[in-house]
Amino acid sequence: MDTKFPTKNANEFANDLFETCNLTEIESLQSSLKKDVEKKADQLKSLVSEKYRDLIDAADTISSMAIIVSDITNVTENILKTNLTNPSSTLDSEDNLLDTFAAQSKLLIDLTEQIWDCLNSRNYLTATQLFQLALCVKTSLDENVIKGLKKVKPFLDRVWSTISHFQTTISDKTRLELSGHISPEKAACCFISLSILERLDAHSLVKEFIILRSNMLQHSLMEGNSVELNIENSCNLIINTIYNLYLCFTNYDLYNSGMIYLQIKNILSNGPSILSLVDLDYSLKFGLIYLPNSIKEFKIDCTLSSNELSKDYITNIVTNWLEWAKPFVCTKVTEILQSVQSFSTLRHLNQLSTEYPQHWTAISEQISFESDLWSELYCPLFAQRTKELLTSHWEDVFPVIMSDINNALAQPEEPYLQDSLFSDTDECFETRSIGCSDRTAELCACIEKRISLLADMLSELYSKDEDPWSLRQHQGNCCKNFIIRLGKSMVHLVEQDTLTEPGILLIARFLWFVPILCTTLKQCLVSLYQQFNFWTLSKEEMQNSSIVVWNKWIEVVTKKMFDGLKGNIFPITLGEQLSTIPKWDILDIEVEKESGELVVSKLQVPNQPTFPLQNFIHDMIRCLALTLPPKFVQEKTIALCIEWILIEYRNNSALETSLKSRYQIQKLFDLKYINQLFIGIENQVTLTILITITYNMLITFFLCV
Repeated sequence: MDTKFPTKNANEFANDLFETCNLTEIESLQSSLKKDVEKKADQLKSLVSEKYRDLIDAADTISSMAIIVSDITNVTENILKTNLTNPSSTLDSEDNLLDTFAAQSKLLIDLTEQIWDCLNSRNYLTATQLFQLALCVKTSLDENVIKGLKKVKPFLDRVWSTISHFQTTISDKTRLELSGHISPEKAACCFISLSILERLDAHSLVKEFIILRSNMLQHSLMEGNSVELNIENSCNLIINTIYNLYLCFTNYDLYNSGMIYLQIKNILSNGPSILSLVDLDYSLKFGLIYLPNSIKEFKIDCTLSSNELSKDYITNIVTNWLEWAKPFVCTKVTEILQSVQSFSTLRHLNQLSTEYPQHWTAISEQISFESDLWSELYCPLFAQRTKELLTSHWEDVFPVIMSDINNALAQPEEPYLQDSLFSDTDECFETRSIGCSDRTAELCACIEKRISLLADMLSELYSKDEDPWSLRQHQGNCCKNFIIRLGKSMVHLVEQDTLTEPGILLIARFLWFVPILCTTLKQCLVSLYQQFNFWTLSKEEMQNSSIVVWNKWIEVVTKKMFDGLKGNIFPITLGEQLSTIPKWDILDIEVEKESGELVVSKLQVPNQPTFPLQNFIHDMIRCLALTLPPKFVQEKTIALCIEWILIEYRNNSALETSLKSRYQIQKLFDLKYINQLFIGIENQVTLTILITITYNMLITFFLCV
């Protein structure tokens, strides 16, 4: 059975129901309708909550009021039509009082609907005028009650109860309109409405306006809209507030007086009577003759006087308000910008341009305020948030890069650089040629990629032609601090003595080649137009950290070589001499005796250094050749090795006599061999002393023989 809502009236629907349905179907329909009614009642209760009983009472009151008004309207219209068809009736007749009451009652009832229409269309000044007319009509009707129509007082009170609230309603809606963005023309009408309804003078209106705008400014920076919209609305609100204060209350530029006084002159003083604003229906037009002249000619006398406030007074008001507004805006905008984590949002805010109204430049000069409020007040806040985000991103990337370095350290030991220098893979050939291993190059490439992402974040905010040097300076400072922190962390990691020789070598190479291979670092550290330059300081800081790590690597490498040779480099016994001193060359020396006879002497002389010294030099050169460290590292490694070997030669113990002469000659050869290959100025004195000592020992030996 179809249980849709009936299209007929209730009686016809009931008759058709009993004719077409059996008892079971009717009972089923009744049960269904009952459930629907209960469901709708529950929904209504949940909608209005504890106000449900008030809603029911209000609905009953509205229904009864509609019936009363309808009856009164019908009676009034019949009276007016009767008078129209009976022209013999005059104003002096006994029914004139009742006719007058009917016409004014009809006007009062119609005014209610028209005031609502004005409020819905946001025409608050017209609504105020109609309400003032309603007050005039109410006063006239009260006089009729006094004259003898006492029985209509309940009706009059009921009708007035539907109108009296308009004073508060219009005032509230006018204040709400003044709180938001509004043109000077509309603002002037709202000011006039408040002045009429609440008897406010110009000083009170300005004070009220400042309070409304202050509250709205606070609300605009706290409501749950998007950050961009909140900030843009607050800027427009400040501009609109200043603009309306000057144009509404002062004789500014094109206006001979403030907009308020122009509107009073055009609408109230020189305009038609307020009755002409009323939309008279057919029946009310017949009753115009019964309206008193006080209603027909009613006009509003506004107490606001022209040029009541000087421009200096408004300037003082605006200046004082800005002293509160600017710090408040800075604080609140800074707070809501904390939720911004995207550079795209900041880019959008930077690209916004506020449209300033006519005469704004001249107005801003009055209050010593920059013409571009957005650039002066808001853009520095965006820049500060951008700096905070840059700092945060640079700090966040540091542990990521440290993780990349630890991952590189955890990988298996890579081949020696010499072994991979001419390998089949040529993608890293250029970096190998400068002494950078493949793993070091990969690590630097990873760091370059992460640094490039950070640099691109700032580039997204501005075009290539722009150079926001203050932001780039902050980024350069962040990059500099990052480099200093990275260098210190690497040094600290090496000084813990937990890394192997290959790990130390990787970090040393990484610190040495980062400034060379990570080209984005220089872009971050140097301004486009040279307003700042952190590159030199940062590069030196990185190289100093690298030198510390290289020194640690030199210490580890040389200690390893020294430990293997210490105590085993010099012969002590004849057996050791035979195993450490290479075979000498035999030279034939011809000596002519006094008799002229030539005597050939056989002389053995060393032609190469001892085997331990050869091994030591071989290990040193091989270590440097396999790793290819920077030149200063090579020089320092060789210098330390030679210093150690010279100390060993100087500190060796006395040998047996049978070995002394041969050993001293070999030692002399070793020292001169070292001198030819490695000795620099710093070790020249030590070597000279050693050679002299060796010569003296040889001379002493030969003299003894």
